Amino acid sequence: MKSTMNRMLAWLALMAAAILTFTFTACSDDEDIKVTYTYVFTEISASHPDFLEEKGKIENAFKSALGATGSNFTKRGTVEECDKQVYAACEKACNSLKGEVWQGDYLLEVTNTLTEEVVCMAVFNADNENIFGGSSQAAKENTAKNFANFVKKIYPDFPAVQSGGLTCTDFKNEGECFAFMYNQIDRDDIMAQKRFRGLCAISSEYLIMSYKRSDVKNGFSKLDIWFRKEKGQPRYIITFK
Repeated sequence: MKSTMNRMLAWLALMAAAILTFTFTACSDDEDIKVTYTYVFTEISASHPDFLEEKGKIENAFKSALGATGSNFTKRGTVEECDKQVYAACEKACNSLKGEVWQGDYLLEVTNTLTEEVVCMAVFNADNENIFGGSSQAAKENTAKNFANFVKKIYPDFPAVQSGGLTCTDFKNEGECFAFMYNQIDRDDIMAQKRFRGLCAISSEYLIMSYKRSDVKNGFSKLDIWFRKEKGQPRYIITFK
């Protein structure tokens, strides 16, 4: 009897150990994983002879900071930890390029292929208004929704493609119009906010939008907006007057 009890106790101890080992392993797999990233130039100017040299200079700075040998690279840890490391490395790369003067315009994005979120973006342009930041997918989607709602008020058939331009008379002047456009950008869409303040334009997988503040015929400003996720990917040009 005593022998049987000892065997049972030993078996229970082994089962407990096995359960503990399994739980620990599962937790470890969930927290410490291999996260893959990719970087790509989503916008690039090729209108001058030195654009390949400039592109290479930017790419080499990011490769060095990220410890990458190609456009795909991996980090090990939790997704949050890896994203923070990548963001910090991108910021380091941008800081190393602060003294450079550019002839062209470049937008580089680093994406977490597991979550499909853009971890950071960097803009380098000929006006030397270099911008660095990042925005979540949810924030970028909210920005697109806000602009979609604005267009719907002017054009109820949205997202159908409209022939010719649209006109908006809701604003008294350019300053009021610009402030309204800026406020349509989600407060967590940091990159879009920075780009709009510096370049009067934003770009994401949801929309491409540019805002013209001068030399606008028959109006004081103009919005050119293209919805990339809507059916038919409609594009609208709205003149404010």
